[in-house]
Amino acid sequence: EVPKLDQPPVHTFTSVLCWCAADRVRRIFAHRDNRAKAEIWGQRAEEMSAVILQRAWSLERKAFTSFWGGAVVGPSLLRLAEVGIIKANDPRFASTVECFEADAPKVALSLSVENAPQVGGLLQAGEDAWLDSVRSYCMSSNTMLWYAEALRAVGRIDDAKKLFNSITACANDCGLLSQSIDMRTRKL
Repeated sequence: EVPKLDQPPVHTFTSVLCWCAADRVRRIFAHRDNRAKAEIWGQRAEEMSAVILQRAWSLERKAFTSFWGGAVVGPSLLRLAEVGIIKANDPRFASTVECFEADAPKVALSLSVENAPQVGGLLQAGEDAWLDSVRSYCMSSNTMLWYAEALRAVGRIDDAKKLFNSITACANDCGLLSQSIDMRTRKL
C-alpha cells in the first residue's frame, strides 16, 4: 500500500531489512526441517520482496531509490545484492550503482561546491580535476566500502580494486580507518 501524503515516506533499505528478517527466519525454519513454518515465512518474504522491488523502483531514474517514490539513490542501496533481495547480475542493480555514482555528491557527508561539473561516476579515469572545485567531499568509510563491494558485484573489478586500495591507503599507522574520508584530499 502506498503511504498517504500525510504519512512519512517509506525508507527503502529499512523495508529491505524487514524482508531480510523474514527471509532469514524462513532459512532458520528450513534448516531445522520445519517445512510448514519455512513455507509461511517464505511466502511472507516473497510478498514483501515483490512490494519493495515495485515501490522502490523509479522508472524515471531506472534505479531503486532511497525512499519509495523518491528520486535520490543513497548509499544503503549499494547493499541490495549483498543482503540478497536482488541478484548482483540483475541489470536493475547495476543501474542503481550507476545512479548512486551520479547522486554521490548529493549524499556526501560534507559538500561545498564552487561550480563543480557533474560526473558520471566517481572512478572515471582522469576525472580527478572535478575534485579541485570541491572544498570538502567526505564520504563515510562504510559507504566507500559498500561502493567497492557493489562495484565488484556488478563486475567492475578494476574499479573496485582501485577504490578499495584508495580506501585502505587512508588507514592510519594502526591500520584503522576514520569514520569518513575526504575524497578531495584523500585524508581521514
